[in-house]
Amino acid sequence: MNDTVTKLVNIVFEDAGDSREARDMKEAVLRDCQERFDEMVAEGIDEDEAIAAVVESLQGMEEIVRSLRNVDKEVFEESVQDVETAPQYTRRLKLNLKDTDVHFAMTSGQTMEIILPEGEKERFHVENQNGWTCITEQEYTVERMDWYNLFSGIRTLMDMKQVLQKIGNYVQERVHSGDMTIKVPAEYLEEVQIHVVNGDISWEKVGCPQISIQGTNGDIDLDTAMHGNSLQISMVNGDAEVRADYETLNMTTVNGDMEVEGTFEHVSMKSVSGDLDLDLIGTDHAEVYMKSTSGDIHVGLPSGTERVRAKMHSISGDMKCDFPSGEDAPFRIEIQTVSGDGTID
Repeated sequence: MNDTVTKLVNIVFEDAGDSREARDMKEAVLRDCQERFDEMVAEGIDEDEAIAAVVESLQGMEEIVRSLRNVDKEVFEESVQDVETAPQYTRRLKLNLKDTDVHFAMTSGQTMEIILPEGEKERFHVENQNGWTCITEQEYTVERMDWYNLFSGIRTLMDMKQVLQKIGNYVQERVHSGDMTIKVPAEYLEEVQIHVVNGDISWEKVGCPQISIQGTNGDIDLDTAMHGNSLQISMVNGDAEVRADYETLNMTTVNGDMEVEGTFEHVSMKSVSGDLDLDLIGTDHAEVYMKSTSGDIHVGLPSGTERVRAKMHSISGDMKCDFPSGEDAPFRIEIQTVSGDGTID
């Protein structure tokens, strides 16, 4: 097996994910490219020219295989319930979504209104369970594609175009996207739990005492309208902007920047790769813990702040605090970075 051919296919499939379909497709493409390379070399074609031909045959494949990262390893069928026939919504909301953007907005009505993506209501299961209104996004069952037979028949450019069309249709059947809008009266919600894979979350002037958000791949823009008890946000890949008033804020991310402005008593923000920016307003005391591996950290304090009890440490970054230290200072801040800078001003 030619190492260069293997490396080329590996590069194309870097963003394909680890689903069964992605693995099957990669195996079939690698086998086809290797056979094509061996055939050309056997015919007396120079190896460099054979590699160039393999590269040409892989053109345009990147976006298609990247789309397969949204496909689960296992596909299932479940009964679905149309939103119009769902029970009366409760004040506790739980979302488990995939490939759907969610937008929360305030309404002057008396009850919560859930607007599902147009023409795709069959994708969502809505039910009341143990005091929660639960909305779960489901997938269609689609027959798996025989990747080996699909690619083994490619001999001309027209064959390749037909195969790419088949793959595009397959991906369209397997991967869906849309927007969900949830309109909520002021102070209607008591608790919200959101889990979204491959989708953005926006929250506009809606109040809720307890919010928990888990996002795998997408951005978060959250602007709350009332004082709350707990706000928790956990992200894998994506940026977050938050404007809120909560007693406790807990945010973590693997890859992404976090910008926060608001009133908090207890703050914990952690990032592996990304900048952390916290601006405290409307408060005269807070405990803050911020940690980043490769990002910068900034904490802005309200005007009139006189002293800070600061603990700052970085292996290779610069640390700066504009306030004198005091053991009895109302703001207690700890900042840790490996390669980023830290600032308190």
